[in-house]
Amino acid sequence: MAPSAQIATPAGTEADERQVLVLDAGASNDPEGDTLTFQWTQLSGPAAVIATPKSTYTEVQLPEVSQTADIGFRLTVSDGTNSTTATQILRARNIDLQPTLAEFDVSTLDTIEGRPSAVQFVSRSYIYVPISDLIALRQTVSGTVEFLLRQINQSGIGPDHTTETRFSSIDGNFNSVSGDLYGETSVFEYAIASEDDNVIQLFERSDETPGSIPSVSTLSTINVQRPCSLGFGLLRVSPSDPALSTVMVVGRRSGGIQLFAQGSGASSPDERKRFDRTVTVTSTGTFCEVASLSGNDPPTPNSFLTFLVGIDTDSNRIRTFVPSEFVNGTTGPLTEWDFTPIQRGTGSLEIVDTVIAANNTSALEVAVLLSDGAHDGQHMLEVYRWTNIWSNFHPFTIPTGYMTFDLGESLTWEKGRPKSVMAMDMNGDALTDYIVLLESAPYLLVYLRDYDRANQSTVGFTGPHYIEVGFDFDEMTPRDTDVFKSELVLTRQQNGELVSVLRTEN
Repeated sequence: MAPSAQIATPAGTEADERQVLVLDAGASNDPEGDTLTFQWTQLSGPAAVIATPKSTYTEVQLPEVSQTADIGFRLTVSDGTNSTTATQILRARNIDLQPTLAEFDVSTLDTIEGRPSAVQFVSRSYIYVPISDLIALRQTVSGTVEFLLRQINQSGIGPDHTTETRFSSIDGNFNSVSGDLYGETSVFEYAIASEDDNVIQLFERSDETPGSIPSVSTLSTINVQRPCSLGFGLLRVSPSDPALSTVMVVGRRSGGIQLFAQGSGASSPDERKRFDRTVTVTSTGTFCEVASLSGNDPPTPNSFLTFLVGIDTDSNRIRTFVPSEFVNGTTGPLTEWDFTPIQRGTGSLEIVDTVIAANNTSALEVAVLLSDGAHDGQHMLEVYRWTNIWSNFHPFTIPTGYMTFDLGESLTWEKGRPKSVMAMDMNGDALTDYIVLLESAPYLLVYLRDYDRANQSTVGFTGPHYIEVGFDFDEMTPRDTDVFKSELVLTRQQNGELVSVLRTEN
């Protein structure tokens, strides 16, 4: 006697594109008790992914579709002699999120062989000609990691406008890149970090004429435990040394924040190449997002101030560090001053990503991206604000509670599991907006800052707005090309594609 073939769909029979449904043949049986084999095949519709085609139970990832589509599947159950089939229709719904921002053009910018990651654009100039460097890491087919640098002139990007330098001898699983000016206008330094291998590697490039091959050399290797963020800033490292030093700010996973400063005074090119002075700002917390803030204190114009703001995801706090000269009885360049708890909605949402940004000259914001992990779920962007950064400041005194962030907005949506968040001006009004890269929907989600022109003040955000970009992007980064146009670049690691999202209307 032939076995029976029974199909159950415990997760339902329809879902949004690229979501996962379940086919379950567990109720199938053989009247004679013979051992059964199972085979799932697709009969019709756009290609889906059957995770385990020979199992009793399989997940099915629905395809990307431009309109709602039905997809047919067949189950074949065999006892070795006789077989029985059954069919099941699943439906994939096209995700259509509105309203969309029509003024953005989405197009392929470039392609990098291998799996690019940690893509950044560093803007600079050469004899008043705007130049930007594309820096990235990539993994080759042989498994080695390369540091990639491309010099880009103002004409664009691509074979006619770039030169490329590769380093194929990097050992380790590097996961972040930072690049910044550190000395003369023609010399740049880049740092790359490997959290897995506990090391930071420094590179230097000397500028030539635009379009020529840049000269790049390895400077040094710094051993540091689990570095997960990098940045550069200026700081008085020692109270006895009034000179400002370029410091590399390193956030560590479960290890706090460390500063690596250049040689004392950094008066010679050799000293500028060394980060040989180490200062521990704090030894506790995970800081994969740290920002250094610098500026002159208005009451004392000759006083140069540097603060650090870090997001500690171990304690779910925003922690601030101030120059020690403003805190009586302390030593070292920076002292922890205050902290702000991250609320995480009702406390049940998980932190996905964070970003620190200035929304204008008098306010600093921390945006915390939160989610319950579901495609159709609870997702939130909490925006914390510290206003009047430089006002009411007096030498050697900091008012109590002065550096506490207040929760300004809790921006929510339901469809689209978030992957990362970025801050940049998206509509040319010189105000900071927030962009969320969605993992389970083919869109960027955008919150635009609302500006009250009559009172010349910001009054929250409008949105969410959406830009359709497609699936499978891993990263996004801003690119400065034109002061009147906003552009960000998305990286798709699986094929090395860099996609530009450019505002075309001024």
